[in-house]
Amino acid sequence: RPTAATSNRCPAMSLPDVVYVVKAEGDNDELRYSLRTLQNIPHGKVWLVGHRPRWAVNVEHLPTRNHLPTKYQNSTANLLTACTHDDVADEVIYMNDDFFILRPLDRIPHLHMGPVENRVRYYDTKYERRVNGAGRYRDGMVQTADLLRSWGVADVLSYEVHAPMLIDRRKMAEAINRAAREARIVALHKRTLYGNLYRVGGELVKDVKVLTSTHTWGERQRFVSTSNQSWRSGSVGKRIRRLFAEPSAYERS
Repeated sequence: RPTAATSNRCPAMSLPDVVYVVKAEGDNDELRYSLRTLQNIPHGKVWLVGHRPRWAVNVEHLPTRNHLPTKYQNSTANLLTACTHDDVADEVIYMNDDFFILRPLDRIPHLHMGPVENRVRYYDTKYERRVNGAGRYRDGMVQTADLLRSWGVADVLSYEVHAPMLIDRRKMAEAINRAAREARIVALHKRTLYGNLYRVGGELVKDVKVLTSTHTWGERQRFVSTSNQSWRSGSVGKRIRRLFAEPSAYERS
């Protein structure tokens, strides 16, 4: 069945495909509801790269067998799989399974959170350079920014907003492969790499990730992302499940 976002489109119109990088983890209820929110954006095919839950239908699947040391490396390998696959559209909406599109949009905007140095300070203050988790993520942020500066990008912006990103898959593949040749980065910040290398510009926003059980989203917000806690028992998870209660074309009835 066509989605509400695609049912009236002209066949000649070229729409971006949607690519989800999906970790191997059970039924993945967040992915189910994220797919339901695709009704809010015009799109072509939907690709699940990595794990495909049993309930998922009307999607393309690129299975991967990555057993790399970190989730960041596996995520990068999965995205590269999609970006080098000839059947994937040239233009792609890059999604995570915990991203949700809250209201109808004509096109996914480019979003950033300002200078990457500000994000580094945020993580240093919040997590105090933990060895695992945020520490590795923080160090990958610094390493990605240093690599971009070595390529001549003077003012590096953070594009790691927890929201969909519109990319050219071939350009993303080029960026990832170039980074792999020239640096050893513990957690490659792929959105930041792409956004700065290809100077996509965009809109300054605050991150839309909801980590706590009490917070939700603002009236005019376009996107939201959940954590395990906020999805399972938080206000934001309950609100998403209520607003997007109707099954989509991408799940078994």
